[in-house]
Amino acid sequence: MRFSCTRSTKPKYKTRALVQTSITLHMQDITTPEDIKTMIDAFYSAIIKDELVGPVFNDVANVNWEHHLPIMYAFWEFLLLGGKNYTGNPIQKHLDLALRVKLKTAYFDRWVEIFSNTVDAHFSGPVADSAKFRAFSISEVWKPKFDGPFASKELASQ
Repeated sequence: MRFSCTRSTKPKYKTRALVQTSITLHMQDITTPEDIKTMIDAFYSAIIKDELVGPVFNDVANVNWEHHLPIMYAFWEFLLLGGKNYTGNPIQKHLDLALRVKLKTAYFDRWVEIFSNTVDAHFSGPVADSAKFRAFSISEVWKPKFDGPFASKELASQ
């Protein structure tokens, strides 16, 4: 995260001096399970408040956060840090959800936007970049399964 500030100062003489100050804050990369927890907790805190995707999580999926969050910690730790505690079938969970609500392209785009913004707000480095890339990749692969001409006909009837 970089901040720069420019300010004018009035010197004693008739000329104006322009002083530039540049501050660079170095954020750490994602390196520990605790970092994954920080990322996921912040992400879902934003998700549940979001006007577009919040209702899908809160009202349709009725997510049990005490159950869901540890699964997400394990999933992202598996993807980013080589963790070995994740077992699951995330696509099937979403296919089941899609029988109750159409998972629109806009939902996936908003999910990626919130995820990337969350990562950028807390971390910087190659693993943080990998997290954003993986979220984008998941979204891009999943979108056509749920929305558009190649979506399952069973799901497309929503």
